[in-house]
Amino acid sequence: MKTTAIETNACEAASESEINSTGVTLKTAEPQEIAGGKGCLWIFANTSGTVTGNLNANEPDGLSHLYALKAQGSGVTTFQPVADIAGYPAVVYANGGEGAGVCNLAIGVRDDMMYVLTTQLFKGSPKYNDACGLLTKIGEFAVQHLKAAQ
Repeated sequence: MKTTAIETNACEAASESEINSTGVTLKTAEPQEIAGGKGCLWIFANTSGTVTGNLNANEPDGLSHLYALKAQGSGVTTFQPVADIAGYPAVVYANGGEGAGVCNLAIGVRDDMMYVLTTQLFKGSPKYNDACGLLTKIGEFAVQHLKAAQ
């Protein structure tokens, strides 16, 4: 899959109306430079939290990297393959810091690239107890935008 659309403008991975359809209210979307490439920081209204999404271009093994860490017994404290997201394999993972309002989701969009979403939600967020569900929805939007740009 070509990933240029999100590499160029990471915040086009999910529109304001798409983000709002998940049950949170978007305040701003800010492009960011993240280790591994360009990303987007979606900030929710009422200081209820944030989601970051980026293509991890620094890891040429893509999603296989997380599987390798799990097999080695190092680098991950949570490793849970989840249902495919818009047809692409995905894993919920962490290296410490697990808890309510927190989730890390990696989607294997190519053999050599994963789209990584992380969230930090606060008690006031309507998705505080479903952080991974929120990331799954935003991940679906991102994959659909990538597919549309082929």
